[in-house]
Amino acid sequence: MPPPMGACCLQEPPGVTGPVGATGATGAAGADGAVGATGATGADGAVGATGPTGPTGPTGPTGATGATGATGATGTVTPATAVADAVGTTDVVTQFNALLESLRTAGLLAS
Repeated sequence: MPPPMGACCLQEPPGVTGPVGATGATGAAGADGAVGATGATGADGAVGATGPTGPTGPTGPTGATGATGATGATGTVTPATAVADAVGTTDVVTQFNALLESLRTAGLLAS
């Protein structure tokens, strides 16, 4: 048989909630979670500056000698008229101009 219900066991309606207490100490950090999936590849970055030119490589082997071409026709060279040597600084320009005229007359120097 249950004990008689007396004043000791009766409950009253709940009272007003009291103030919130101080925040307790932070607990220890939990274990790291599993690594997530790899994300999508980002866009390509800008192209960097061109680097310096490297050293010149070794010279390659010499190629084979090509065939000799045909010999052309022999021409005749008309000798120019002789010009006397200059004998000093006073006649150098005169003798030089005479040499140029002699070469032009012989067809060896264009006019």
